[in-house]
Amino acid sequence: MKRFLSVLLAFPLLMGMFAFSVKAQDYRDLPPRLLVWQDTLFGLIDGSGKTVLPCEYEALFTYNDISYPEGYIVAKRQGLWGVLDWNGRPILPYRYDARPEPISNSDGLFVVCENDKPGGVVNSKGDTVLPFRYLNLSGFGPYNSTQTGHPLLFYSVERTPCGDETPSKRPNQNLRGLLDLAGREVLPPIYKNIYSSDNIIEITDTNGYEGLMNFKGEWIRPISPLYTYDKYYYDFYVSITERRTRLKGLISDDGNIVLPIEYQEVWPSYPSGELVRVKDRTGLWGIMDAQFRLLIPHCYTELSELGELGDSYYFYGVLRDGQVEIIDTAGHVVAMDTTIRFDNDNIPYSFPLVYVDNAWRLVDPTGKLLPQRYSDASNYWSFTLMSVATDSLHHGIVDLWGNVVVPLRYVEADADGDDIIFARRPSGKVEVFNGKGRKLLSCWGARQDWGVLFVANKKGKWAIADSKTGKRLSRYYDRWNHVGSSSAETCWAVYDTNNRMGYVNARGREILPCSLDEVRATVTRSEVLYSYIYHECSCGELIYYFLRSKGRGEGPKRGC
Repeated sequence: MKRFLSVLLAFPLLMGMFAFSVKAQDYRDLPPRLLVWQDTLFGLIDGSGKTVLPCEYEALFTYNDISYPEGYIVAKRQGLWGVLDWNGRPILPYRYDARPEPISNSDGLFVVCENDKPGGVVNSKGDTVLPFRYLNLSGFGPYNSTQTGHPLLFYSVERTPCGDETPSKRPNQNLRGLLDLAGREVLPPIYKNIYSSDNIIEITDTNGYEGLMNFKGEWIRPISPLYTYDKYYYDFYVSITERRTRLKGLISDDGNIVLPIEYQEVWPSYPSGELVRVKDRTGLWGIMDAQFRLLIPHCYTELSELGELGDSYYFYGVLRDGQVEIIDTAGHVVAMDTTIRFDNDNIPYSFPLVYVDNAWRLVDPTGKLLPQRYSDASNYWSFTLMSVATDSLHHGIVDLWGNVVVPLRYVEADADGDDIIFARRPSGKVEVFNGKGRKLLSCWGARQDWGVLFVANKKGKWAIADSKTGKRLSRYYDRWNHVGSSSAETCWAVYDTNNRMGYVNARGREILPCSLDEVRATVTRSEVLYSYIYHECSCGELIYYFLRSKGRGEGPKRGC
């Protein structure tokens, strides 16, 4: 069954200049900064269209998300780089040949490095924290343990000692070490890899042997050829494997073994590792509780997480005779038809939809198997709404209890989250409903991006509509690209028929008219600014694929 997928609008260089994050919308109130240019010089405006920086800069990059809550503007002027704050006030003077990049969550540290030139780290006062002595200085990442309350102490760096060697003969390339915030060396750059979770740092030497360190720089499991540690972490547990036997156990964040190393597989599971799925030496699965007591005996040949349904969470187990059992987090087997089969490709996404006797059926939040039978069904984008069909011409939407929300009379129907539903008629027209099934509007295409409802006319042009009333809020434009979000504003780049660019906010108000010529704009090293637009799926008469690079276009192509 074809499904409505959100249109992905990839705009590489612009998106690189607007480093915004979805999660950051909950953490900051700083207004967006939008790129503008005149000839080959760049400037910035805010979400109201007011000038923040005039078009006097050779390149501009903005950093503002949960990792950079204060907001930085990195600018190039007269061939040299500097750093400004979010309002355009200087932080670092224009004196660097390479672009300074803020180190996330570091409270004002910047790494400055250019290919084949020594790199270093400076602070917001311009003082050198890490001397400019290493080539290919990169890989900086904050190791911050928020759960245990440790301060931000370490950074992983990928670096090469400088010398007179040619690039092909340089020693110790691609090795890692650890620094503290003062730039002091905690571990020298002699390690193959350094990886961090919220609580533990995992270190691998050049022989492939592994060890664990805490955020105080203390070894809690010294590097040893006897054990390996999996690259996934579950709050307070790390999986440990004995190299000789390949048997597994669990250790806590202080390095102590809390589950003996005697299992073929160990998987801490929902919720937050409080239950553990374990496979014994005979190949059978069981479930342990938070104290590692056996909650469900080892009796399943397969044991998988199904997912959350209402206030409950379920596991799917296959007994040795092939029968299926559904187990809740208390270890109780839910009484269900044991002929139920699950599509392995859809686990856990199919749940609470199950496949019984060549038909899809729904399990309600009480664990009861409902009688309705469907030829096709899914709930990929919603927790409470299911897209179902009785045949290729009869698709609709039902809720968790099997109630019909949108009648089964469409050739496609899907929910984008729990609040917006799209359904397409055989004519190609799309009807948009809210999550309760109330019709909002009819159009020739619809999608929801960044919480904004977009609708298309018959010519394939898009506009913003109100997701509560269905009222169109903006004019139609040829193309849209998301370029910035904050809790204060969400902004989009729009293009007219002449491929000139402007900006519109999420309420459809024009911030800047389509007056920017993308072909004339340039960035560092004379790379031509270009746009790339990709429609993953479409319906009706919408344009499916369009590419524009250096002023030359491909397309349009139609259909999915």
